[in-house]
Amino acid sequence: MTRRSEATPRWNVLALSLWRELTPDLGLSRKLHDGFARAWRDRERWPETIKRRFADYRMDEVAAFLKRVSTDIRASMLSRPSGGMMPVELPTRP
Repeated sequence: MTRRSEATPRWNVLALSLWRELTPDLGLSRKLHDGFARAWRDRERWPETIKRRFADYRMDEVAAFLKRVSTDIRASMLSRPSGGMMPVELPTRP
């Protein structure tokens, strides 16, 4: 397994655990997720101070990398006989 193909399941586990810890209200969690996604898509219109703050994180490069990895993994999964998902073990709350 390549480093890229290992990254997406780990990223998904991290994201899922973050959303679980953020709020137990699934409706609110969905609204937060949608709001973050909407804000990200609209980042060209962010104030310059916020753009500069996020520039250090190289988010466009991270997003491009995650998109490539996601595409590679999806293609890999579709080529499996089961066409199936790889099992991912989610972290549990202590």
